[in-house]
Amino acid sequence: MECAAQPRTARAERSVGGAATSEVRGGTVLRQALLSRLDNSRAPIVSIVAPSGYGKSTFLEQWALTLEEPTQWLSIEPADNDAVRFLGRLASAIESATGRRSIRALVSPTLPAVTTTTMRLVPALVATAPFVIVLDHLERLDDPASLDVVAAFVANLPLGGRLVLASRTEPPVPLGRLRTQRQIVEITADDLAMDVDDARQLLAAEDVVLSEHDLASLVERTEGWPVGLYLAALARTTRGPRVTPDMAFRGDDRLLADYVRAEVLAGLPPETTAFLVRTSILEQMTGPLCDAVTGRVGSQAVLEGLERRNLLLVPLDRNRTRYRYHHLFRELLHGELLRANPADVTELHSRAATWFEAEGHPELALGHAQSAGDADRVARLSASLVQPTYAAGRIATVRRWIEWFDERDLLVRYPQVAVNGSHMEATSGHPAAAERLAAIAEQGEANVRMPDGSPLAAHVAVNRAFLCADGVARMRADARLAQRLLAPGSPLLAMALALDGVAAYLDGDERSADDLWIRAGDVAVDTGAHVASAVVTAMRALVALEDDGGHADELSAAAVGIVEFRRVHEYGQAAIAFAVSARVAARRGDVPTARRQLARAGQLRPLLTYAVPWTAIYLLQIASAYIELADQAGAAAVLRDVQQILRLRPDLGVIADSTAALQKRVDDLRHGAAGASSITAAELRVVPFLATHLTLREIGERLHVSRHTVKTQTTAVYRKLGVASRSEAIDRIREIGLLGGGTPAGV
Repeated sequence: MECAAQPRTARAERSVGGAATSEVRGGTVLRQALLSRLDNSRAPIVSIVAPSGYGKSTFLEQWALTLEEPTQWLSIEPADNDAVRFLGRLASAIESATGRRSIRALVSPTLPAVTTTTMRLVPALVATAPFVIVLDHLERLDDPASLDVVAAFVANLPLGGRLVLASRTEPPVPLGRLRTQRQIVEITADDLAMDVDDARQLLAAEDVVLSEHDLASLVERTEGWPVGLYLAALARTTRGPRVTPDMAFRGDDRLLADYVRAEVLAGLPPETTAFLVRTSILEQMTGPLCDAVTGRVGSQAVLEGLERRNLLLVPLDRNRTRYRYHHLFRELLHGELLRANPADVTELHSRAATWFEAEGHPELALGHAQSAGDADRVARLSASLVQPTYAAGRIATVRRWIEWFDERDLLVRYPQVAVNGSHMEATSGHPAAAERLAAIAEQGEANVRMPDGSPLAAHVAVNRAFLCADGVARMRADARLAQRLLAPGSPLLAMALALDGVAAYLDGDERSADDLWIRAGDVAVDTGAHVASAVVTAMRALVALEDDGGHADELSAAAVGIVEFRRVHEYGQAAIAFAVSARVAARRGDVPTARRQLARAGQLRPLLTYAVPWTAIYLLQIASAYIELADQAGAAAVLRDVQQILRLRPDLGVIADSTAALQKRVDDLRHGAAGASSITAAELRVVPFLATHLTLREIGERLHVSRHTVKTQTTAVYRKLGVASRSEAIDRIREIGLLGGGTPAGV
């Protein structure tokens, strides 16, 4: 099936085909000179950059067979442009290579700063034995956050580890610095190009023998391009000696497509060619899937026959049930499909979507439905996938689904997609996008049914209460409307009750708020609403703390426990659990714990904006914790965040009075020098990028601000940290926990 391939141990795989063996597969050319070059270099970074068809993967598999170190191979997939997914795969590979089974648990489910999570992997590896990680097809990564994962791993590769980067384009690493420090060995297309001796071996393995003149001519025409030579050999075996050996191969995709069509596909039975072309829409294949897509039976036998004929088909498991085409071959086949039968593309993708949905793979079905342009199916599938996918921290994937509708001006037609998108953008700290999508959702038919059985109006009401754009009274009315409209068992019911409680708290009715949060907690446990469960438990701890009750410690510990066990510690909503925990620790005199929990809450401040204005409650708790630690500068910085929210959302009940009261306490504290705690929310966005290779200009591009702004903020961070350079700042940032480098409890 077309699911994500698992990391594999490269030295147990053959060079073409992926079947387990201890030898290089017959038919490949042993690149001994290049193998010796790698063996003689102990540079920790290996870069292999060449266009498609130069045998990068084949050569790497040959090298992997010679290694004594545990080796894990990740072939990058388009889905790895979701940084959370990519980090999960990388962590799993590290676990397999190092034998450390706690690595995967260090991957956070959300990524306010992807470097933060990547940095967690490094301390866990320091004491491990040598290992090798291969990242193949790195050119498929274009998401900035996923590219940052690679850059951060390169910058922090532990002693004894080796990282191999194979790509069609230059990898996202500081090549100049690595070259100067002799930390990298590079192999290019010129190195991988085959000479006459290599070509002779390759063709001989396919029983093709040419004269020395013809062989030299073919090598010249192909410029030593291995895939061109290999396809020439295939053409000879399928069509005989009629092939002209000096066919013009110059790496031009159009010429290569013409050649494959005329000299490879034309030599196959028509039904086999039709099978190849029609299944080219699939990234991975099984017999039943191909049966469904082609409308014929017996596809498994066809796949096995294609593998035996070595027609660029790669088995993906030992049992020969899953296959994929060589990537370049698939591209060429798909181009042939678009040229000859463009009208068939939609139907083929539609069949694939139907099969994947029936087999219980809705996300794969969604991708094919998008390719088929089936907006109704995409809307239905995405509506059921958004909440669990978002809860798993895969925000980039959810955002791509919503952008698919937005780019086609379809959100008005599918308001259920818009309401989900609004909530996601709000929790990501993007108020303008959240408000735009909320307005679109409001235009939808109120009785449109959502996947949980509730009418759209119920979800719109929950989202409206969550955004709290029109004040506390409207927030409470919307929360109560949602409770009436939501279907029994809806995962949003816990949120509606929690928001009702928040509105009561903002109105000064803490007793009613606590009662609502108790009910919300019970519903959250029953429906698996983990974030809501953590929030209401922390809010109950806050009320107990303010009443000097005896349950604050217990409730606070429970809230932090939920956050850590459910691995939602980088959601903005987790800030309340950490802030209250810091206050509880400070009151019992445990200053180290208070500061540690306060640092964790502080990392989430950039997500606490007027997009969700009632999270000013969280900011006030962070400020209170700073005050209880006599940190005036830290408290003042956080209160400025609250005041900014109040300027844009003034109707927040008790928040204004609470802010004024805390401001007075801050003013009464002895004024001290600004320190790390006084770093503003805007400056916190810059902090994680300081540990990367990115320049100030590149950081600005990631944050959508000018280089001057980044420089100003970086200077302020240096001053508050008491350092004079970027390297000193990185050390200090790690020391005080602003990168979250500590190991979570229970790991």
